[in-house]
Amino acid sequence: MSFSARMGFKPAKVNIQLDSMDEELRVSLWNIYYLAVVKRGEPRSQFEGTSRLQSFYLRLWASYLKEPVDTMPAQYYVLAATVKAYFNNCQWYEVYDLIEFTVRNLEHPYDEELAALINPVLERELSAYRFISGQVVPISDENEVASIESALSSSDVPRSARVHLSLALEMLSSKTAPDYRNSIKESISAVESLAKSMTGDSQATLGAALNLIESQGKMHGALKKALSSLYGYTSDESGIRHALLDESTLSFSDAKFMLVVCTAFVNYMVGKSAGA
Repeated sequence: MSFSARMGFKPAKVNIQLDSMDEELRVSLWNIYYLAVVKRGEPRSQFEGTSRLQSFYLRLWASYLKEPVDTMPAQYYVLAATVKAYFNNCQWYEVYDLIEFTVRNLEHPYDEELAALINPVLERELSAYRFISGQVVPISDENEVASIESALSSSDVPRSARVHLSLALEMLSSKTAPDYRNSIKESISAVESLAKSMTGDSQATLGAALNLIESQGKMHGALKKALSSLYGYTSDESGIRHALLDESTLSFSDAKFMLVVCTAFVNYMVGKSAGA
């Protein structure tokens, strides 16, 4: 918090920006977008045939902006001005759409350089979102972000578990149609997949796998009991996996809690196994 806000001379920003984007956040995101993407094309007045940005802008023009390719400005400064006008005037959620598209389509190392600049801005401006694994996700706590990123990026986590977690994250982060029910299912499925991998029994239930892991001294009994209860919540007739569940009772908080808990467990067990 700034001096002026601490001393009461200027209102402190306290509202997490979940369903909106104020001018300060939009401008801050444009500043890093300009430095990491747009400025790289200057001071050329026209694209050169070897420009590393040309293929990106062609995809942006045709696949994101949905404009005819033969109308794309040949003058770089005109194209840059068009992108800035879109950035400044689009809906708040479309700014995040554009950022996702850009990171996914930029050549290396430009993609990583832009991605590294995003989260510090989102945190500073109190956005409710963070950029994780190519997606803008509604998770604001840094410990939660770290837990999810670690599980998704670690080569020590079995691929099957990472696939489940990635799907859970995607279903949670959808801005138009979040699927909390199936996000929760994918999160607990990641735990189940990891447990099967650790025991070497692909047919084992989670309960049986946890019993074996406990007997091998790799898990405390209290932790096994907690996980078994969590799995029971998702599996009994009143739980997430029951077809008659009223999905309207599930919230973002439910799905985020399950994703964070399951990634934390995955990270813990992988670390525990490595240290054994």
